[in-house]
Amino acid sequence: MGNFIDITDKDFGRLHVVTRVGTKHGESLWLCRCECRKSTKVTSFHIRSGHTKSCGCMFKEYQNSNESKSRLYTIWDSMKQRCLNPKAINYKHYGGRGIQICTRWLGKSGFKNFKEDMGNPPKGKSLDRRNNDKGYSKKNCRWASKRTQANNTRANRIVEFEGKKITLAQACRKSGVNYNTASTRLFYGKSIEKALAG
Repeated sequence: MGNFIDITDKDFGRLHVVTRVGTKHGESLWLCRCECRKSTKVTSFHIRSGHTKSCGCMFKEYQNSNESKSRLYTIWDSMKQRCLNPKAINYKHYGGRGIQICTRWLGKSGFKNFKEDMGNPPKGKSLDRRNNDKGYSKKNCRWASKRTQANNTRANRIVEFEGKKITLAQACRKSGVNYNTASTRLFYGKSIEKALAG
């Protein structure tokens, strides 16, 4: 072990050395107070070499700064804007009509919880609510394709076809009839069976 160097009351990065509290692996161990007010214990080597510059808060900030550039963070932030910001373009269709976000996805740990519940979005999919009249929560949300989302909008016309309730667009794809043709037939009073007849 080299000569003891007293670093009491010195600053290294965000750490202020308070006092020596013993040894660890043959190195002096120091109690330090971070600028964020948390305390941590660091060995002489780690603090003097610059390896440790904070209690860990710098690394968390780095992680958060990277997260804020991620697609998942953008999706989470957009969801909040739609529901909470009256100045947002789509607010009237979301927050304006009472669509809320579960408390777990809000506040200081909101993004962390959202990521934990939903995971990263698969390629080509975006956030979708299973029931468009209910809010954003783990139970009501999923990652869905554009087609699934298009079939899940309030503007869709639901019809009964082959014993199932589906959107007119889905029924047209199944029957092979052009959507505009079927819509026109329905407009003029034809039954769904006749509207979807080839």
